[in-house]
Amino acid sequence: MKQLLLHVRLDQTVLACLDDDILSDLFVERAGEEDIVGRVYKGVIKNVVPSLNGMFLDIGIGRNAFLRTRDTLPGAAHTEGSTLLVQVEKDSTETKGPLVTEKISFAGRYAVALYGSSYIGISKKITDEKKRNFLRSQAKAICGGAMGLIVRTAAETAEEEDFKKDLTSLTRIM
Repeated sequence: MKQLLLHVRLDQTVLACLDDDILSDLFVERAGEEDIVGRVYKGVIKNVVPSLNGMFLDIGIGRNAFLRTRDTLPGAAHTEGSTLLVQVEKDSTETKGPLVTEKISFAGRYAVALYGSSYIGISKKITDEKKRNFLRSQAKAICGGAMGLIVRTAAETAEEEDFKKDLTSLTRIM
């Protein structure tokens, strides 16, 4: 049986997820701490700087984010004024804005979804070739080339129905 436990105070919020009375996830959010790593923004390219191998984007947080050329999707046109979706990789510092990437990913329990890719990868720690082929075929059937996936090691021991639910929820996010 799954349970969610929530404890809210003025200075922090704690959310615990239990599966059969065993802690499976724990999230802690403290007041005054705003971590934007992992968030996805629609950014506007403000200026492309070839000498820095990147570009600066306005993502609406007050300080321009930096997108390295190597973190862009292949074949995309990046000109000043154009918009694109980016995910924050590294939070801003006192002197620099956040570092972002166009290679957006969302982690699930058994897989990581990859935006703008059709790659299906299986954890190298899953060594049983029959299991690897089964997981790959399940991933291809659910994703259908609409997104890429990296199947995590935890999928090796997952129930088939739980694995399918996880992949289905990731496809809805993408």
